[in-house]
Parts: sequence; C-alpha cells; structure tokens
Amino acid sequence: MDAYADPDAVARYAERPPRLVPGFADLQRMCTQLLAESAPVDARVLVLGAG
Repeated sequence: MDAYADPDAVARYAERPPRLVPGFADLQRMCTQLLAESAPVDARVLVLGAG
C-alpha cells in the first residue's frame, strides 16, 4: 500500500521528524531566525527536497 494513500499515515506524517532527528525543533527555530534576519519581509522561499 502506498503510504500517501493511507489517511492515518498522512495524518501522522509530521510527527516523525521531531522524534527521529535530534535537535529538530532547534533547527527549525534557527532557520526561522536566520531567514528573519536576512530575507526581506515580502521574500518568497522555495524549499527543495523537503519531505
């Protein structure tokens, strides 16, 4: 079965990275802070290879 066709797997998709990647929340905060410091307010960010 395709994992993306399973509604339960899709609903739980975002739960995995914080449990599997040490410092995940800190990494997210750091990225947010760095973007806030360097990107203009109306910047558009293209995230490649994200999940």
